[in-house]
Amino acid sequence: MRSCVLALCMLLLSGAVHAEPDASTKYLMNEPLSLLEWGLYRLEKAYDKQTWSDLDIRSQYTTARYDWSKNTIYFEIVVYPSFESLQKTPAQKVCGSVVHQIKSLFGVESGYEFMRDYCGIGTYFHPQYWENKNSPKTLDSDIEKITNIQVKVMASKNDQAPFKEAASCSSELLKPEIKYFTTTSEGH
Repeated sequence: MRSCVLALCMLLLSGAVHAEPDASTKYLMNEPLSLLEWGLYRLEKAYDKQTWSDLDIRSQYTTARYDWSKNTIYFEIVVYPSFESLQKTPAQKVCGSVVHQIKSLFGVESGYEFMRDYCGIGTYFHPQYWENKNSPKTLDSDIEKITNIQVKVMASKNDQAPFKEAASCSSELLKPEIKYFTTTSEGH
């Protein structure tokens, strides 16, 4: 009797039911990844670990998204400088410095144009391993025209959560103006 129960258990276990993907999973499996989506992902990952000259940034995170209704790419970096460093460099100045450094890395800041062909924002939206002869000749400049950089500076007196937004700023990639928004007096 014991061997029959054991054999029955083995038979049941060996015939495990294999489930099919549901409709939503099948849909996702059949949707191709666009170069726009891939470029936004690559951009986020490239800047997640970026270091910033002369800034004591403890951590940061990056998001890149496309707004269909505005035809705009929003590239946002949220930085968490040490509170001590904000006593020397105010949050608004940190914000502007990050914007200028991003523009330099993308090769649009004066004196850094040589970087445009190697790491300009448009390069993130090309196929990674081959050249597509059918891509628009203006692809890189078109991407530059629709990119908006946004930076948020978060602060906490003890460098631990909860953090408050000390300053934020934004700038169109190709324009020199930076708009500053001071949201709290912490960090000044």
